Amino acid sequence: MNEPVKSNILISPDSSAVLIVDCQSGLQPDLVSAADGTPLTVLESVLEHAAAHAVPVISTIYAGDGVATAEPLPSLAHLDTVTRARANPWEDDAVCAKISAARRDRIVILGNCAEGAVSFAALGALEIGYQPYVVVDAIQSASAIDASTALTRMIQAGVIAVTRRQLLLEWDR
Repeated sequence: MNEPVKSNILISPDSSAVLIVDCQSGLQPDLVSAADGTPLTVLESVLEHAAAHAVPVISTIYAGDGVATAEPLPSLAHLDTVTRARANPWEDDAVCAKISAARRDRIVILGNCAEGAVSFAALGALEIGYQPYVVVDAIQSASAIDASTALTRMIQAGVIAVTRRQLLLEWDR
């Protein structure tokens, strides 16, 4: 029997870490939802699979200007969450240290504000040498045009867009 070919293109659990940005109370505008479930439901599904495959999860929330509450959403309260004061997760030493400690080169990004923190996280990861994957049905935005434009910007820069189903199938293979 032949050995399976190790892919350098498909996402594997041993090469990836999950970065959750800004899934917190007090930061939820009128959010665009995925057609087959809310972004939070999709995110929870990804977290279940991450746990099953021992994929490290880094959670971060924003507590900067005008944010009333800096607490993770109740379904994410079990995670060790880094609170940061800047919108860009890469501008926080504690977030950078946690990502570096995961020792994975592919960063799977989910969360709130596609046009802000999600974009900053993805573009920043790309800029410093990681391969970022944005789970498009697990991100939120204030409007459809904000989400669409942010995704286009990220993809044009080299970020890879995936869906939850695609990610989970690649992890499960």
